[in-house]
Amino acid sequence: MTSVVMSGLVFGIACARVISGIVSQYVAWRTVYWISFGLQMGTVLFLILFMPDYPVSRAGTSYLNCLWTMVQLPFLHPVLTQQSFIAFLIMATFTCFWTTLTFQLTEAFGFSALKIGLFSLIALAPVFLNPLVARLVIARLHPTGILIIAHVVSLIGVCIGTFVGNFSIGGLIVRAFLGDLGMNTAVVANRMAIANVHPEAQNAVN
Repeated sequence: MTSVVMSGLVFGIACARVISGIVSQYVAWRTVYWISFGLQMGTVLFLILFMPDYPVSRAGTSYLNCLWTMVQLPFLHPVLTQQSFIAFLIMATFTCFWTTLTFQLTEAFGFSALKIGLFSLIALAPVFLNPLVARLVIARLHPTGILIIAHVVSLIGVCIGTFVGNFSIGGLIVRAFLGDLGMNTAVVANRMAIANVHPEAQNAVN
């Protein structure tokens, strides 16, 4: 289930980049933010109208107690602190690459906004590999082993992107593919590692 959710999230992010590239190619860049604002307001309205009212899992618990639980959790469950730190670092590499990629594609390769948006379609490739990765790796190894493999894959991608991506678009393609594949796998492993931490307070754990 975690793998499916992660695939959906990555698919959404990749589509957002493509749409942003297409929109910014033909209209002012601020239009992207107005579209985003409209979609978010539409989502809020949709949730208000159609999302069912779920019963409270822990009746009698105040919101302040929930917030205090979030403060306590890292001290009560060291694995949660460890996995959060790992997630922070791997998301940092992911964000740094995709944020600065626009400037690199523009300056080094002369890409237009449309081409930069279409470049983001590379991020969809790991999504289609997720079922294979889940069956061959995630289902057979401990989360720690999965994390090691994911980080090695990401590190290989970073090295290729750093030393080849400055003069070859192929280096950036490999970097994007391996980086996203490693990130996806690491996030799934992280979720597996903390799956049993405080089951009655999953929102606080998240």
